[in-house]
Amino acid sequence: MLSRLMSSLQGPPKNNEAHVNQLVCSGTICTEEVVAAFKNVDRGFFIDPPDGTQANSANDQRFLNLPFRNGVQHLSAPSIYGTALEALNLSEHLSFLNVCSGTGYFSALCSQLLGTKAVHSAIEIRPELVEHSRTKLAAVGCSHVDVRMGSCLTIDPDTSMQFQRIYVGAGADENVAALLFRMLEIGGILVGPFATADGSQRLLRVERIGEASFTVRELMHVSFTNILTSLPTRIVVPSSDPFYPVEADEPTASAQHESDEVQADPVAGSSPSTKQRSRAPSISLEAPHWTPETYVRFPAAHRAAIRATLLVHNRSESWLSSLPKELVVQEILPKVPYNSFAPSEASNDSVPIGQEGEVTQEQAVREADDSSDASDDSSDGEAEREASAVEVSFDRATTRSSAVPCRLLRCL
Repeated sequence: MLSRLMSSLQGPPKNNEAHVNQLVCSGTICTEEVVAAFKNVDRGFFIDPPDGTQANSANDQRFLNLPFRNGVQHLSAPSIYGTALEALNLSEHLSFLNVCSGTGYFSALCSQLLGTKAVHSAIEIRPELVEHSRTKLAAVGCSHVDVRMGSCLTIDPDTSMQFQRIYVGAGADENVAALLFRMLEIGGILVGPFATADGSQRLLRVERIGEASFTVRELMHVSFTNILTSLPTRIVVPSSDPFYPVEADEPTASAQHESDEVQADPVAGSSPSTKQRSRAPSISLEAPHWTPETYVRFPAAHRAAIRATLLVHNRSESWLSSLPKELVVQEILPKVPYNSFAPSEASNDSVPIGQEGEVTQEQAVREADDSSDASDDSSDGEAEREASAVEVSFDRATTRSSAVPCRLLRCL
């Protein structure tokens, strides 16, 4: 209570540090990693101030707890992003899909928790925003984010990978929900605004616990503009006021994104017709192809299975040892799909990878480094050492290993 009072006495936030302090004092964000992410990513960097407004001045309203718009650029209210980031429960190496990614700000926040090795995809329909977000993300060290241009409704779930985390940055109807739920891996979490039976919108946290079963938790009342399924033919340019009200039937440059003030009236919209959706070419968000270099981008269970296979191959009594290592690395392991070891159902009491005798990635890297010849030139950086550890394991792996998972054996 006292912290909230002190925050109100400081006045409206005019910079990133002040807006983060306000989110902390209000209780919107509390996890240490989430707070650090907001501190490390400057909200103001991802959206330009309106013409005539000096950055961080008394008139700069980009850091207020309100949605902000400048032309095609749009950011949700900070409390929306804070609530969503806490609810997603992100950690390193989780695969992530950002739907209607806009300026790229939320992807930059998520990258602070996911790391640069995670599979991180984003989709945005506006060409201007795709270019803008790629430039901004690259400038803050997030060039690994794969930003695609197109409508989320053109994603082909049959040829795309499933993601462990998904965020939706615009209002979703039943058609969008059906598509994105298919894209969500079992045990995965999706956060986004969805229409309810009474026509209002709620920011929901959806967790997939089985092939056709989900748990849903309501986070807050919101009002987002519905997802734009195609680019408008007529553009209505908003006024210079960033809080200019956008009518539902105006195909403005920000129509794909949120007008997400809490407790505002929801924006009505209709579902796209089959004819409209069939015009655009489909988008395939394919999983990465396995190589010793991309090894670190795969899920923990997949990496553990690969390590176990390499260790077993090194044992002379194993039937795998009769195969040339080039055959295993170049022909067999690349054919093991990205989600081969995804859970068939969500479990809260599963043993994490790295326990119960499992050889962890860090151990494999350390063992490979300790066993390497003193005359060998070692690569600089953790990423290079992790990638090289895959091949080094063949020749210098220790006798410690765990059983090769049955599903990988079937793939072999």
